[in-house]
Amino acid sequence: RDLHLSIRRQRQMCIRDSYWISTPGKGMMKVDTSFAVLSRSPIGNEGTVVDIQGKVWVPTQGQGLKCYNPQTETTTIYKHEPDNPASLPSDLLWESFIDKDQNIWLGVWNGGICQIKRPSISIRNYLAGHALHHPMLLEGKNERMLLVTSAGEGLLGSPFNTQLTTLDFRSMVSSLPKGYTDLFAIHRGKENIWIGSFGRGALGIDVDKETGMIGSKSHLTTLTNTGMYDLSDSGPVTTIYEDPQRNLWLGVMGGGLNRVYLEKRFGEEGAVKIYQHDDKDSTSMAAVGWISGILPENDSLLWVSSYGGLELFHYKSQTFEHIVQNIEGAWLSKSKDGTILFGTKRGLFEGRKDNGHYSFRKIALPNDPFITSVEEDIEGRFWIGTLQGLYCLDQRDSSLL
Repeated sequence: RDLHLSIRRQRQMCIRDSYWISTPGKGMMKVDTSFAVLSRSPIGNEGTVVDIQGKVWVPTQGQGLKCYNPQTETTTIYKHEPDNPASLPSDLLWESFIDKDQNIWLGVWNGGICQIKRPSISIRNYLAGHALHHPMLLEGKNERMLLVTSAGEGLLGSPFNTQLTTLDFRSMVSSLPKGYTDLFAIHRGKENIWIGSFGRGALGIDVDKETGMIGSKSHLTTLTNTGMYDLSDSGPVTTIYEDPQRNLWLGVMGGGLNRVYLEKRFGEEGAVKIYQHDDKDSTSMAAVGWISGILPENDSLLWVSSYGGLELFHYKSQTFEHIVQNIEGAWLSKSKDGTILFGTKRGLFEGRKDNGHYSFRKIALPNDPFITSVEEDIEGRFWIGTLQGLYCLDQRDSSLL
């Protein structure tokens, strides 16, 4: 239970049939699927990734980027050099991943994006000094584009392919509507890329049907009128989801759950419906400030996770069924066998369907920790990331590691 690892890294850190797991203050250890220790690394933290050669790359908060080679048992440290523009832009690093060409990508605190070009070590800095939010890789028919929402500069994008020598970020929309430079959530819909803003609703950008990319003549759809919600009081759009029926669902901080009927002309009566808490209606949405997840159950039901709990929205009756109440939801996902996994600030709940109805129970974890993420491995075990460390729950015998 002392294991500490961002579970989002689990897929990246799996090398064949083994896992690298970091422990607080004690580096990392490599284990097989039976948890036998194969080797150890003296370094490691939450953002650690492992490349195809088995080298361990560790972004740190103040000590630059560390690389541990288990074959030679040596550690190399890459740090910011004020007089060297080809060095790291900062020693404060917080995000990392490895692409299919084995290049290392780093998120730099107040320093944009950094690429460690392989096989030779060539450091490339991107968007230094820019405040960035959510990235998304747009897959077209013949090309790919790395998109990033930003605070103050709108939507940025750069071509991204196997011949990549540098990233050339530019604004993806030449003339953004007023208020659409501070962007947050991003979602790929059927015909649009939907982007949430800070206080101005959502922006839709048409995707070219021939190329699958954003074009110079892409049409913009702004969802910002007062028929949606009081713009002066609305917060950022924290979650976006487009369902198969062409409903666009927006989770708005302080503005409830907004449903936009995309088949209707925006602005006309009935084009937008807002779901918020009503003390006089027991089937209304729970009182919430932050919507943390939207997950489809089927064509007529939608799961909604928020700081008010877990609810099931019924399309036909337009009502909310309160499943897990009065607890702040932080994570929402579904396992391969259909189990709903609802992570909260006070533990993890699992929901299983029996005769068409879900029954939820709380999984026994020490001290009911704050759940940050849950992933399922190929063996059907749940890896549970918490603020107290990493747990592994084996459903076959209910064992907890």
